[in-house]
Amino acid sequence: MTMENSPLTNEAIQQGAVPEGYKPVDIDFVQFKKPGDTLTGRLIVKTTMKIRNQTVGKYTMQIITNGLAKDVSFLGSVHLDELLSRIPVGKDIKVTFTHEEPIEGGNVMKRFKVFTKN
Repeated sequence: MTMENSPLTNEAIQQGAVPEGYKPVDIDFVQFKKPGDTLTGRLIVKTTMKIRNQTVGKYTMQIITNGLAKDVSFLGSVHLDELLSRIPVGKDIKVTFTHEEPIEGGNVMKRFKVFTKN
């Protein structure tokens, strides 16, 4: 990594200026909130993160919206992590939140369907 003098100040970059010859990296975070919520695209990153002392999957897909590629990330769940563990990065997939199911302790588990494209 090199440190270079730039005509853009940190304040200008924070306000949205883009250095010449670069494009911004933009990843939206999405949540599956209601049954039927669906994402369709290419799985490009599989990783994990810690939330409240629990490790969960974190996934990034590249989706096409209005002809433009866009990256979106979402967190897994027990069920979704199990389904996505079998799918390699680079595969075209469709993830659909189907329903919630009651589990022990009054909690609910989100259930998903994951489809791969041939």
